[in-house]
Amino acid sequence: MAAQSFVKSSWNQPLLTGAVTGLGAANVLEAVRLEATNARFYQASSSEMFGLVREPVQTETTPFHPRSPYAARSSTRTA
Repeated sequence: MAAQSFVKSSWNQPLLTGAVTGLGAANVLEAVRLEATNARFYQASSSEMFGLVREPVQTETTPFHPRSPYAARSSTRTA
């Protein structure tokens, strides 16, 4: 589990943030798809992806409202 997780830095380095935080998870998922189809994958994300909280408790159906490059990369949903 690794990501660029400092929100201020995500504004200074949005491309790096996207590559590490967003594509990092996609690369792991692709490896699982190709090599370990029975593996289980856990995506540890951040509350930053919800931005301005619109519900008192977030669930799997709570809409994302990211407010930084870091939050936007953290909010990539996978099926």
